[in-house]
Amino acid sequence: MPSPRSPLVLVGVALTFRAALGVLFHLPAPLPEDPEWAWAFEQGAVAQALLRGEGFADPFAAATGPTAWTGPIYPLVLAAVLGLAGGINETAQLLLAGLQVLLSALVVLPLLTLGRRVGRPGAGAVAAWLWALHPVAAPAAVAQTWDATLAALLLTTALAAAAARPAGRALVGAGAWLGLAALLKPVALTAAVPLALAAAGGRGRIPREVLRAIGLYALGVLLLVGPWMARNAVVLGRFAPKMNLGLELLVGNNDFADGQYWAPFHTSQSPNELSLYRKLGEAAYGDDCMRRARTWIREHPERFRELTALRARHFWIGTVRPPELLLGSGSPPDWKGLVKWWAQAVMGVLGLVGALLWRGAPGSRWLVTGVVLTYPLVYLVTHATGRYRLPLEPLLTLAAAALVLGVAQRLVAGREALGQSPSGAGPADA
Repeated sequence: MPSPRSPLVLVGVALTFRAALGVLFHLPAPLPEDPEWAWAFEQGAVAQALLRGEGFADPFAAATGPTAWTGPIYPLVLAAVLGLAGGINETAQLLLAGLQVLLSALVVLPLLTLGRRVGRPGAGAVAAWLWALHPVAAPAAVAQTWDATLAALLLTTALAAAAARPAGRALVGAGAWLGLAALLKPVALTAAVPLALAAAGGRGRIPREVLRAIGLYALGVLLLVGPWMARNAVVLGRFAPKMNLGLELLVGNNDFADGQYWAPFHTSQSPNELSLYRKLGEAAYGDDCMRRARTWIREHPERFRELTALRARHFWIGTVRPPELLLGSGSPPDWKGLVKWWAQAVMGVLGLVGALLWRGAPGSRWLVTGVVLTYPLVYLVTHATGRYRLPLEPLLTLAAAALVLGVAQRLVAGREALGQSPSGAGPADA
């Protein structure tokens, strides 16, 4: 009989749980009225441009030309799905949902490996079970067309590769995993420094060896991300992995901002912004958005600090409070939203505390604590919603599992100590 720690068992449970949620809650949802845009937004629009033979272009479905508004991997995935299904239809939805379910279930494999390599195999096994039955990640895999599920798989694999503390060519390979994650979501590059330090660990105190290891890891990242950035330099005039940071900063920092993104300022929602995007071109438009956002931040420093604190709360705890879910507008209580809020809040707090108090294999603190603290930084200055945390969720689940197991072990040890008298007699003999 397979062990409950068996990867095959865990993948099977994760697949079954996600498929069952899809059937129970009738997911994915019906196609939107405007599927050409609303099916998968910018990434879906770029996917359709790819199928039309236009290359990476037209992120707003408005014939706007070449783009680096999004990383290249997920539009390619969506284009493959649309090609197989013959367009945006129910078949495409089911194919994508099935792919998302598989990708989400496969996260248990690098999560188990990561737990072993950071010296916490028991926590890795618990975290893998938690991920298999995760009340936030599981339904998201069926319901969303976003790239967060694949990002969770690639980032967790990159973490496991760095945790092996590889040598020589393997260091380049470990960096390539992070580069692949960055081609999907460039925000993964925020983990480059702690992952490079973790991968370079165990080489004594010889600075030359440590620097060589870091250099090999960085080379692996650059080998994957470099060609895409070179393409952007040639086509769009910017050697960068993505062009939308200025806009994300602007929609999160303005007179109407509430910690999340302010849709009326977004290029996809505002005719004025889209017109300016057309006039300036993508790179110059991003620069203009950055200038406007930085001007507002400079003129409203106190409000920016308040928004940053609010974004931190949104990232770690969630964006909706239970009273609003239970008592809002006379409608029936949103119990699914309540479960999601509590799951996200509990896992966020436990994961953050577990990362801050992390104890594991030598060098693993760089990986666990470092990545948990650096990955959210972009969202803390732009805007934060629950799905932005999903790529980090496997690592948070591991840190939470390690924290809970550590506390449980201390409680058991304390009870055993109290159960013995100084002479070794039990309480019945006292």
